[in-house]
Amino acid sequence: MTIETNYSIGQEVYFMHDNKVQTAKITEVNITISELNSQYCTNKTTCLYKLSFRATERSGSIVKEEKDLFATKEDLLKSL
Repeated sequence: MTIETNYSIGQEVYFMHDNKVQTAKITEVNITISELNSQYCTNKTTCLYKLSFRATERSGSIVKEEKDLFATKEDLLKSL
């Protein structure tokens, strides 16, 4: 089994948070593969990214799904 992700640890990504475009670095990648149907050998893969970011008055971390992250601000804006 080969697992590929769209983003890497340390990579800066863009996402929406509190109705604003935010940017953050990926600090952790969690991948879960679970069986959906053993009869048909189907699996579900979930990829979550932990991000370290600084909002206006606070900093911390947040977890986002791969589908909610973008490599560039332009890609994020196109998705809206």
